[in-house]
Amino acid sequence: MINKLKFSKNKEDFHQKINTFFERESKGYCCLINPNIIINCFKSRTYLKIVSSGVFNVCDAISIQLINNFTKSRKIKAFPGPDLFKKLIIETDRSQFFIGGESHALLVSLKGNIKNPHIKDEDLFCPSFTTVNNFDYVELQS
Repeated sequence: MINKLKFSKNKEDFHQKINTFFERESKGYCCLINPNIIINCFKSRTYLKIVSSGVFNVCDAISIQLINNFTKSRKIKAFPGPDLFKKLIIETDRSQFFIGGESHALLVSLKGNIKNPHIKDEDLFCPSFTTVNNFDYVELQS
């Protein structure tokens, strides 16, 4: 199952891929893969399809790095979410769109802490809470 997830190899590979992606003005997404994501991929073929359909994915946990590197010849390095967040959101002038959180107010607070003038209130979306099995990921891609 890990073979289907198209990981970037390391931070440099991630930056090269994301910059190429932006230069081409492509549409798509990448996922940060941690153990919870892997478990949900095992539980749901739909979830696995969504995660594996990303343009590429980022290893967000040393445990995923270790599993990959023990089982595959193509080695990867973890790129922790906070580091990725800082590089892509705080240190950029690219537009952003945030999905998730416990409330819209929490996302607005996050926006205030980031202090990136390019992030607007309409770039914050807090969907209704539901179980992962009932969440409509396809609708969000539209």
